[in-house]
Amino acid sequence: MKYKKNIILDHFHTFFRSFNVTQAMWLIFLFNRGFNIFEIALFEGIFHVASVLFEIPTGAIADMFGRKTSRVIGVLFYFLYIALIISFDSFGLVALGFIFCSLSYVFESGAAEALVYDTLIELEKENKFMKFMGTKEVIFQVSGFLAMMIGGTIALLGYQMNFYVTYWQYL
Repeated sequence: MKYKKNIILDHFHTFFRSFNVTQAMWLIFLFNRGFNIFEIALFEGIFHVASVLFEIPTGAIADMFGRKTSRVIGVLFYFLYIALIISFDSFGLVALGFIFCSLSYVFESGAAEALVYDTLIELEKENKFMKFMGTKEVIFQVSGFLAMMIGGTIALLGYQMNFYVTYWQYL
């Protein structure tokens, strides 16, 4: 029974991690902070290059130190990303923030599914993995939709408010 809570906790984590009110606003936020389209494109590129570079090493860390530890590290890196992006206007520090954002995703990417699959093996229900992933995708999409709707409303108060809400969400 103790393993079953991993699945429930993963669904909650998926909902709250996907509830990102900055998702539809980050580009406009950076543009309003004085970054031009080229710099914003570089941030996006930095994010994706870092994702590719760190995917395998972070998977090894998850294998060595545990999937839960990997997921906690991922949340901490996301917190650092938000802190940097709302606190600084420097290209270098915001770029570092995007590296942290990328690290946050890669620390969680494989660890989440592996943790749940290991749980399903312990429960002798590994054949339910695809059903779990389908449910997780629905949770992800619903949460993202709600976050964009609410994020648009929050943005009426100022785009930076979206990042403050996300920052406080991770405290």
